[in-house]
Amino acid sequence: MILPNGESRTFLEDGDTAVMYGWCERDGYARIGFGECRGQVLLATSYGYADELEPDR
Repeated sequence: MILPNGESRTFLEDGDTAVMYGWCERDGYARIGFGECRGQVLLATSYGYADELEPDR
């Protein structure tokens, strides 16, 4: 993926937001979809897992 600042990445980082859209269509049938699905990658410390990830912290 190429980001607006020109950076190229193949992974998500803390604070990144991922947006997906989905639909299905076929000749003779109505197009159906679920619209926008958006999620943000949060720090593990936000959920109290910091000790498991970095025990010396």
